[in-house]
Amino acid sequence: MGKAAYFDITFGAAGDMILAAFIDLGLPEEYLIAELKKLLLPDFGLSSKKVSKNGIAALKLEINCPDEQTARNFGAIREMINNSTLSDDIKELSIGMFSRLARAEAKIHGKEPDDVSFHEVGALDSIIDIVGIAVALCYFDIKRVLVSPIPLCGGTVDTMHGKIPAMSPAATALLKGRDFYLSSVRGELITPTAAAVIDFMAGEGVQNGERFSYDSIGIGAGSRDFDTHPNIMRIFKGDDRSGIDGAVTVIQTNIDDMNPQLYDALFNELFGCDGVLDAFIVPVIMKKTRQGSLLKVIIKKERLDKVAALIFNNTTTIGLRYHDAGRIVLEREIKKISTKYGDFSVKVAASGGKLVNVSCEYDECKAAAKERDLTVKEVMDHVNAAIQREFFDEKQ
Repeated sequence: MGKAAYFDITFGAAGDMILAAFIDLGLPEEYLIAELKKLLLPDFGLSSKKVSKNGIAALKLEINCPDEQTARNFGAIREMINNSTLSDDIKELSIGMFSRLARAEAKIHGKEPDDVSFHEVGALDSIIDIVGIAVALCYFDIKRVLVSPIPLCGGTVDTMHGKIPAMSPAATALLKGRDFYLSSVRGELITPTAAAVIDFMAGEGVQNGERFSYDSIGIGAGSRDFDTHPNIMRIFKGDDRSGIDGAVTVIQTNIDDMNPQLYDALFNELFGCDGVLDAFIVPVIMKKTRQGSLLKVIIKKERLDKVAALIFNNTTTIGLRYHDAGRIVLEREIKKISTKYGDFSVKVAASGGKLVNVSCEYDECKAAAKERDLTVKEVMDHVNAAIQREFFDEKQ
């Protein structure tokens, strides 16, 4: 379980709204300004105040920068960040978010990412937005971001390139594949800056079975006012309780007409495929009382198409079923333990920092047994005794 944040962008989001919501959560403005000054930017100022948006109190952030017409490319922005005295974690997050935006713009304009010139997003206020958000993520130690469905708006906006769709080409490219709902609003609701933050930080978004608890809420306000809804975005800060790997997808199919020898090749392919978490077969009795096998494969959701193709190519099935499933897993890490038979890897499982279980790795015990002309049971018993002494006896 780690620190997480849920971005509620039901009504839209911009970089300054996200940063304002983090300040509303408790990010000290003095600390934020001190960190941003490490970029050696021209003089700038930050101020915030509480405003009411359709009766909801929210924090409005004002970024005061000198007017400039500079169009910075990604290479220049990356150099600016790398040459600063910001921490490595903040640099990595900032460059990561800008990188997503650069790749999207490069594809749209047919350029290399380093050569993409940012106009609106290369301006000082947008640099402050993105680096400020990176500062906030590190300040709150947020490792995972969940995101609500995104409003798909209509209309156009004026830019330095002329009129473009209100959902800009860059934002559209960055948010491809996410859950949208159709909004009646004509005008920009999701800026490219916000889209880059969401694309870099929010993984695959909210899945069925997610577990999340929050301890505080920050609300950021946008500049415009709408009759139909409050121009706000909310950040819920709390704990990710879905387990370190989050929700999963379960694929299954019944097979009764395949040579069982082929399962060996299938399982080699499955366990060699990134995103496959587990696979197993259950004997079943099928129609006409034929004996068959129920194949189940547990995967990360984003690998569904690839794993489905792998199953079709390596079995005789002509159809698959799948569903999303939540799961709870313990925190896990691999540690080394020293014994007279050598060093062995052990899997340490904990819940909320409290030790729950420690287990040895079978393959290492098997290799050690063969090398020393022992039985696997003898080696495992020896390693388990060492585990007991090192991890549990001292706790009693």
